[in-house]
Amino acid sequence: MAGRGALMGLVSATCPACGQATYVSLPQGRSFVGTERDASKRPGLDEETTECSHCGTEFPFVHGPA
Repeated sequence: MAGRGALMGLVSATCPACGQATYVSLPQGRSFVGTERDASKRPGLDEETTECSHCGTEFPFVHGPA
């Protein structure tokens, strides 16, 4: 659909602190890679920070081209 370039997908990620699933938003055209810190140092990957909706811990999530 035209004009909907800002759509984001939701994926479930496991919080490394409490083990509960929490949702993270991915930019359109990106795929979830994981929650490994520094994984974004590989070419084409980006790292962002999210907060666990259960325990409040901030942790990284990495995404790359779909």
